[in-house]
Amino acid sequence: IPKVADLNVFALTNLFESVYQDDIEVYNEEGAIIVDFGAQKTTVVVYKSGGPVLTKEIRLGGVLITEEIQRQMGLSYEEAEDLKTHGDESGNLPEDIIPIIEEQIGKIIEEIKKVLNFYIAAGSSEQVQHCFLTGGGCRLPGLIESVQEIVDCETEIFNPFETMEYNKKNISTDDIDSIATTGVISMGLGLRGV
Repeated sequence: IPKVADLNVFALTNLFESVYQDDIEVYNEEGAIIVDFGAQKTTVVVYKSGGPVLTKEIRLGGVLITEEIQRQMGLSYEEAEDLKTHGDESGNLPEDIIPIIEEQIGKIIEEIKKVLNFYIAAGSSEQVQHCFLTGGGCRLPGLIESVQEIVDCETEIFNPFETMEYNKKNISTDDIDSIATTGVISMGLGLRGV
């Protein structure tokens, strides 16, 4: 019997408030943008005055980058995803795929810019002072710099494990780094009580 229904955007916001509870008054006053770069979509949340004041789902995500690498390089989907996320044998991104990634990131950045322009046009004269990135795509090369350029404020990776305790013997650092970006919605959903 279902006991709770929740939305991804509220799960993300709840986790954000939990992780940054010591600084939440600053974010309430100065505002924060939280961008979740998922596989199927990118979610933008403008957080201010105790909650999300604007949310927008952009139907562009990391899958588009993988599919474009697949198409242009003649690879299988699995090979393209592996190349995008892990690089070549030495762990580096091949020069051939960097322009592909940059072009697709550019499309997502343009959509984020439209969301923020809408926020400003809707009557908010105050610039948001903080920006946090999460999701599997947030570690793509050049993404942080591209987002920082359009939001015009310090941009960082949203890492729930900054304040969350876990048993370091049971899980590797690489796994924690992966979960920190890909698991935020699950962690936020887990915070919801009945």
